[in-house]
Amino acid sequence: MKPQKKSDSLALGFNIMEDRFIFKPEYLAKTQWFGEENFEVLYSQVTKFEIVKRQVSTTEAMLGSGDTVNLEQQNNIEITYNDADGDEHVLRVEMLTGTTIYGQATKCREMLDLLREKKILNQLNKSSSAVTQSSEPDVLEQLEKLSTLKEKGILTEEEFLAKKEALLSKI
Repeated sequence: MKPQKKSDSLALGFNIMEDRFIFKPEYLAKTQWFGEENFEVLYSQVTKFEIVKRQVSTTEAMLGSGDTVNLEQQNNIEITYNDADGDEHVLRVEMLTGTTIYGQATKCREMLDLLREKKILNQLNKSSSAVTQSSEPDVLEQLEKLSTLKEKGILTEEEFLAKKEALLSKI
């Protein structure tokens, strides 16, 4: 389902519970997509969960950080699930928390960290073998940034090793 017009903003609250995702639609989303009730997806229904890239326009990049080199950012959450009738649905939402597109991508990574910490990714893994994120280049980028911070004296050797270990444990 898509909005009627490009100007239609469909805001959803996204709550992470012990056994389900709960989406709380705001007014326009209620009237156009979801009805008046909250929309729930049980983890057992999820067949695929991933953070996907969205092409950022040059204007968005210039307004956000001035960086027009990295125009693809992972700031969209895509959940594929089967409803009670067995029909497959894909729910793709953009992370709008964060001041810039890059901040939104960071929030997506933080959300994945939360899902790992709370063992929710394990629950999704039980119902699906396809919980994914293109994380290998991300981890490599993060390690390079950490190395640079260590070289500049911003991070101590101990802080660097702790962060490195945490990053590598996610792969």
